[in-house]
Amino acid sequence: MIIIMAVISKDDLMNVMLYELAAFNDEGVDLDTQTLHDDVLDDNDGFGAASSKSLYKGSIDWVLWNADYPHRNWPSNWMDMTVDELSDMLLNRNNL
Repeated sequence: MIIIMAVISKDDLMNVMLYELAAFNDEGVDLDTQTLHDDVLDDNDGFGAASSKSLYKGSIDWVLWNADYPHRNWPSNWMDMTVDELSDMLLNRNNL
């Protein structure tokens, strides 16, 4: 049996995160790796449970799942984290 493990680099993950943030950036925030998630995302800008915050989180979880990273609980303060900080946290396999 051959097991193939996909890998996503920190730069790749940050690029995906910035791409996804751009889709929700109706405030016109300049996006870079130091962007705070709270400056772009909101939890009451959608319909029901579908908000920019939940859709973004689901998209990033899907990317990580497809790169064979185990599901993990995100830190409760992730909206106050930068793209750089959160990517470190999510890619740390010891941080389940």
